[in-house]
Order: sequence, then C-alpha cells, then structure tokens
Amino acid sequence: MKSMVLSFLLLAFPAAAQSPAEVVSIGSRTLTRDEFVALAVRNESRFEEILIEGLALKYQQAIRLPANEWTLSIREDLELYTQRGEDDAAASAGISKLFNRTGTEISASYGITPVANSGRRTSEFSAAVTQPIARNAFGRSTRMLSRIVGLETEVARHQIIEAYEDFFAAIINSYLDWFEAYENLRVAKSSYRENLKLLENINARRQSRIAKRIDVNKINIQVLGKKEALVDFEEKYASALNLIKRAIRYEGSAELAPARPPEVAFVHESFDAVKDEFKENSRTYKILRKLEKQASLEAEREADNLFPSLDLLVSFKRSGERGDLRDREDFVGAGLSLEWPIEFRRPEHEAAKIEEKRARLKTTSTHYRLSADVKNLELAIMREKALGEIAAEKITLAETILKDESEDYTYARSSLNDYIDAVNRLDNNRFNQIRREALYRRLNIEWLRITDRLISEKLVSDHQKDGLGWPKTPRISER
Repeated sequence: MKSMVLSFLLLAFPAAAQSPAEVVSIGSRTLTRDEFVALAVRNESRFEEILIEGLALKYQQAIRLPANEWTLSIREDLELYTQRGEDDAAASAGISKLFNRTGTEISASYGITPVANSGRRTSEFSAAVTQPIARNAFGRSTRMLSRIVGLETEVARHQIIEAYEDFFAAIINSYLDWFEAYENLRVAKSSYRENLKLLENINARRQSRIAKRIDVNKINIQVLGKKEALVDFEEKYASALNLIKRAIRYEGSAELAPARPPEVAFVHESFDAVKDEFKENSRTYKILRKLEKQASLEAEREADNLFPSLDLLVSFKRSGERGDLRDREDFVGAGLSLEWPIEFRRPEHEAAKIEEKRARLKTTSTHYRLSADVKNLELAIMREKALGEIAAEKITLAETILKDESEDYTYARSSLNDYIDAVNRLDNNRFNQIRREALYRRLNIEWLRITDRLISEKLVSDHQKDGLGWPKTPRISER
C-alpha cells in the first residue's frame, strides 16, 4: 500500500519535497517533519477513530431504508376441544417482500385450519399485491429518503476529510512548536555561554584594574538574566518534546531533536481572483450545497407525507378441503385502502421548511465569513513574511553593531552599558526572527487547511479502500 503520509506531504508541500530538509539538530537522533507525521499517523488513536467513522458510512443506506428483503413467517396453533377431550392443529406459512424503490409489497400464504366438531380441515392459498398511489406513490418518498441518506453520507465523508485535515494540521503544528522551542533553546544556550565568557573577561580586567567592580556586577546581572531565560526555554522545550514523544509513542533512550521543516508551498494569490473556483470546487461549498439539497428533499418528503395513505390492492385466493385444496373455489379481488390523518398541517413539514430556509441562510453567511477569514489570513501571511525579512535585516545590523561595540569597549571608546545593550539587542532580534518564522509556517498550514488544500479527497478515499492498513514506520536517522 502506498504510504498515505508521504503522498500527503508531496501534495501539501510540493516545493519542499524536491530536496531533503536541512538538519540543524545536534541530538543523537534527528526526527524530520515527514518522519514525525508518519509515526504520529501510525500511533495516534485519533487517526484510527477517523478511519472507523469512514468505514461505517457504507452501511447507512441499508440501515435507514425500509428492508428490501424476503420475510418468511410460519405459525402453528394447537386447538383443544375440552368437552370432547380432543385436540387438533392449525398451521400456516407465508412469505412477503417489499420492493422499497417502488413501494410495492407482494405476499403469499398457505394455511390449514380444522373445522370444529366436524373432523374436517379446510385449506387456503392466497396472494396479494399492494401498491401505494398517494403517499409514497410508487416509492417516491422512499427514493427521496434514499437520496437524503446518500447526501448525508457524502456530507459525512467530506466531514471526515475535514477531520483528516484538522488532524494533520494539529500534528504538523505540534512539530513546529517543538522546532520553535528547540531554536529558542539553542539561541538561549549560545547567549548564556557568550555572556559567561564576557564575565570571565570582565573578571580578568577587574584583576588587572582595568574594569571596575560595578562592571563586574552589571555583567553578573546580565548572566543571571540569561540563565533565567535559559531555564524558562529549557522547560518549554522539554514540554514540547514530551508531546512529540507521546504522539509517536517513543520509548527509546536516545534524545530526539527536530530538523528544520521544509519551506511551505504557499503561493500568494488574491482570494477575489480565485473565489469563484473555490466556491465551485472546495469541500466547504460542496458540503453546503449538499446540506441545502438535503434540507430541500426533507421538506419535499414531509410534504409527501401529508397525502393520505391510499393503496391499490389486488388479491387472489383459492380455498378448498383438506391439505390439497380439493373442491377448490377461487376468488379474485381488487380495491383501495385509505387512511387519512385528521391533522392536515403536520409540524414536521413546517419544521422541514424552516430547516430548508436555514440551510440557504447558512450558505450565504458562511460564504461571507469564509471570504473574510481567507482574506485576513492572506494579509497575516504577507505581514509575517515582510516582518520575517525585516527581522533578518535587523539581525545583520545587530551583529554589526555588536562587533563595533565590542571593539569600542575593548579600547574604552564606549561604555559597558552600550555593549550590554548591543548583546541584548541581538538576542531579542534572534528570538523575534524565530517567532516570526514559526508563525509564518503556522499561518501557511492554516491557509492550506482553510482552502481545502492540505490533503486531497482522492488521497483519503484511496486510503479508506485499503481498510485499516497503516504505512510502515519510517526509520529515525542516526546521528
């Protein structure tokens, strides 16, 4: 079986799939995003729950529609004549079938009945055909129910695909959280080490009577601040790592470290330019259209139920003596059976008409809400892209300023405060860049999810056809 997860990654991130991810971890084992997604899919019970929901859909038609099968009935009665102290038995057998697509019901029966105080037995064979011609005329209401159930199944299938997307978005975002925590911890460790070196340098200058005691104390405060931040980032990274281990059921002893996720495949395009295509082809609008059609059929079916139950009956009966119908006599009959409810305006019909109107209003409101959400998401993505580029430029400038401040402080051309400000400025810009990059990636994942591009319907349907098979567990690369 093709790996669902790897196919998903190729579909969702085509640009990223062209080259291996850049490994930046220093742990004994690296876990790439693709490997993590595959392992999470294999081990997370929520994924199996989604699969099972999909497997149950194929039985909905059989469950909801009237039984379209043969029914056999057999009966035997013992009759006891108390005054004579004798007994006799009556027996009957019958078979019937409902053709739910047309509403036609056929039945046939055969029975033997003793005649009291005579020692005789009579037998009878009968057959009948019943056809509704008003309510559910020729199976019309049942066929509408079949279409309603079909629409419900299709809506449920689309919703399962939405659940797939939500699941994938959640596990990818958990990996991004882990990577962000890892990058923050890496910068915090580097900053703490650099400030420890600075403290050693200041202590050496103090012993040489070049630096003052206040300079040593300032750097001590600086080091303690960096240590404090390091403790905080260590806790955040450990928490993120625990979630990663839980998702993949990791029980190994080697430490895991993330790899830099590949670039996402967001291509900026105005929603106004593609909204007509999105409205026509997206799963969201397919669900809305099916819900509208379902509500319309429900109202139509309830209107059909307002008709009287009027059935056309055609029957044949042959009766005679003993079990072989001797001295038989035949009867052929035809007629109408009418049942008419006294209450003509059923509340079910009125409620169905309200639901039909509600479905149309929901489509309209969802369209405007979704349009606004996608447009705002586009703006947020472009904002984070621009801010990320600015953050990179600020880091370059902060590194240059720190280099100049370090040289000026060495030759006493600037104060220690200026040097400390330059150190903190660089650290803050590094953390800011990490935050911008992580947010940019999360927004892109959300854009893929909300525009129904994170996974494809064909991918899910192909995997559901394979049953509950799982992709093979990928190997974690050794470092």
